[in-house]
Amino acid sequence: MASTKASSGFSDLLALIRPHLKPFRWFLVLLVAGFLIETALTSLRPLVMAPILNLILHPELVGQPAPELNITWRSLDLNNIGVWAISLAGVQNQSLFRAALFFSGLFFFVTIISSAISYAGLLLSAWIRHKVRRALELQLFTHLLSLPLRYHFSQRSGTFVARLEDDTGEVTRFIDSTLRTFVMSPLLILFYGTLMVSTNPKLAVAAVGGGFLHMMLTKGMEKPIRRAAKHSAWESANLSARLHEAFTSIRVIKIFCAERLEIARLWDDFNRILRVQMFDVMIRNVQRPFRTLVDAAVQIGVTLFAIYELSEGRLSTEGFFLFVYVGMSTLGPISNLAGAISNLHLAYVARDRMHSLLSTASSVTDGSRDVESFNSCIEIRNASYSYGAVQALRNVSLSIHKGETVALVGPSGAGKSTLIDLLVRFDDPTSGSIALDGQDIKGFSQDGYRRLFRMVPQESMLFNASLYDNIVYGRSGITKEQVEAAAATANSHEFITALPEGYATHVGDRGIRLSGGQRQRVALARAIVDNPSILILDEATSALDSESERQVQSAIDRVLGSVTAVIIAHRLSTVLHANKIVVMDKGVIVDSGSHQDLLERCALYKRLCELQFDERLMQSLAVKDS
Repeated sequence: MASTKASSGFSDLLALIRPHLKPFRWFLVLLVAGFLIETALTSLRPLVMAPILNLILHPELVGQPAPELNITWRSLDLNNIGVWAISLAGVQNQSLFRAALFFSGLFFFVTIISSAISYAGLLLSAWIRHKVRRALELQLFTHLLSLPLRYHFSQRSGTFVARLEDDTGEVTRFIDSTLRTFVMSPLLILFYGTLMVSTNPKLAVAAVGGGFLHMMLTKGMEKPIRRAAKHSAWESANLSARLHEAFTSIRVIKIFCAERLEIARLWDDFNRILRVQMFDVMIRNVQRPFRTLVDAAVQIGVTLFAIYELSEGRLSTEGFFLFVYVGMSTLGPISNLAGAISNLHLAYVARDRMHSLLSTASSVTDGSRDVESFNSCIEIRNASYSYGAVQALRNVSLSIHKGETVALVGPSGAGKSTLIDLLVRFDDPTSGSIALDGQDIKGFSQDGYRRLFRMVPQESMLFNASLYDNIVYGRSGITKEQVEAAAATANSHEFITALPEGYATHVGDRGIRLSGGQRQRVALARAIVDNPSILILDEATSALDSESERQVQSAIDRVLGSVTAVIIAHRLSTVLHANKIVVMDKGVIVDSGSHQDLLERCALYKRLCELQFDERLMQSLAVKDS
């Protein structure tokens, strides 16, 4: 059962990275070929060391005619491999120094070539790994962007950064160091083990037996390592989220003089993650002293047993030294293989986290039809929407005709923003439907449908880029003239051209270098630069001072006559001249009509007006509206 789970974990890991490895398959073949050559060269070292040792112990092997050797592949072992190598090299007639120099040079040459291939393999594997890692990050990022807003609102955005960086790094580590170990170590163990078994089977069992102890230790630590790694990764993601939250809330922190509070919170997080990570480090490395003890026990056991075999005449002097050398050389690959298996379990944890994210399905399925244009009407038909047990909308029906300005008003929590989210298809209704020109919007592609809309939110989000790039964001083929025309319409062109760098001015993170009113006007220019079919204004002036509101409202009034518009407003002065005002409360539409009609018959609308205007102003507005 355990074997099946391990196999499943490895196959799942391969399934995750295989599509991204496919473009590099020939590079992988080259990489594995390099590992095989490096393995062959590494295995040659004891074969080159053997004749040097023989020359030291038996200088009479050279400087005279070559004797007849009766050594076959079947009889080749560590006792006679040195003599066989001397004979194969044909240096028997050379002086001792020349023969030793030949084999020393050969050993140096093998080491140089092996090191060069190892370095080239390191560079190639690192290149492949980083390419695959970037592809995995792009896959995760693309999937995250495809998920509905509801999912993003339920998560801490800082944890996404940790998953993109940490988990992809852990998963792709398999490509370089772990893959190298899995290719080289088993072959080296097999080769060295064959040499030892052919020389002295009993002694070989003692040497290779340490490998079983290493594997038993690795198997025993499998579950603790995965649990500790999972906990550590979770805490690291939370820490990333905490830091992201602090940096994006720097204004609030400073205005409330909460630096010490945030430092104290972060210190508590550091202490908690320190405990978790120290436990993780302890679990990962608790094997190390035991592995050292196993290696020491094997080394001592092999050496003592080899001395005994030497004293009994079953092992030659050169065979003794070579056996100890090969036995010690075998421990490295065994230990590396056990460590690689442990590291593989860390990759399994990261893979599980990535799979959990990638398997999160979007609640909004993409349609296949393209949207050509908005011709007549958008109809919301008995739409309801729930957040878990909370019902945000109940049986809402509304028609928005082309060219109309429709205003949504109501107290906080009435469902206005939720209705807008459904209208632009950030999510789908729990029940009911929405139709564009008589066709259910679920049949349209999301991109095609959303291209009909542009939005100016209450707090506009600008990117850390130039004003020009912010205005043309997400659109291609926009000309400079279109940008300047949109900025002029949005009352932005004048202040932009007054800046030293004009449209090339960078606005900083979230547009921090601009005032609130300037950000809103740039956001309005961004929304209208490509002449959208439907413009959505989500409380676009509610957070502004009077002068900024006047400038933004002036720009909005200039735009409204040429597009279909949906306005959410707390300040009722922005919706008085809408074709239709829709009053909402507790997820339902209470009433709809003109300002004057609603003022006369809708108690909720009248109360909302009374909260903002005195009676004389209400009367004057009513007269003006009539």
